[in-house]
Amino acid sequence: MRRNVYKNSMLFIGAIVLSGAVYSASVEKEELAIDCKYLGSNLSQLAATNTKEYCSVDVNHAGAVMKLSGEYIERNRTHSATETLKLAHKTLEHVKSETWSCVYFSSLVVPYIEEVKHIIDQLEVIHGKLSK
Repeated sequence: MRRNVYKNSMLFIGAIVLSGAVYSASVEKEELAIDCKYLGSNLSQLAATNTKEYCSVDVNHAGAVMKLSGEYIERNRTHSATETLKLAHKTLEHVKSETWSCVYFSSLVVPYIEEVKHIIDQLEVIHGKLSK
């Protein structure tokens, strides 16, 4: 009898903890989706400030990919969101490294690179919570 009470109470506590983790993960995912769309819009606006530099296409592409990542997060397509975020990160790293041909954008994309990396890390943590 005592064993059943202990077992049932552990199941109940486990269910509460799991539901809290899933709820907090969904709230965090909504915030990440909003952040992705916001950063995507900012990158697109940044690209529009200097369309003469050929890297503006790359910056604009990274912005579009960020917006797409936000939509993937909203649709619970975590793996697709992570992959597109990695593409945006790689594109921005390329712009940063092209200091001789992307003079205008190479220093301006640095904060965006850090934000994208942070979102990738957060998404992987959330994905890990939901997988367990």
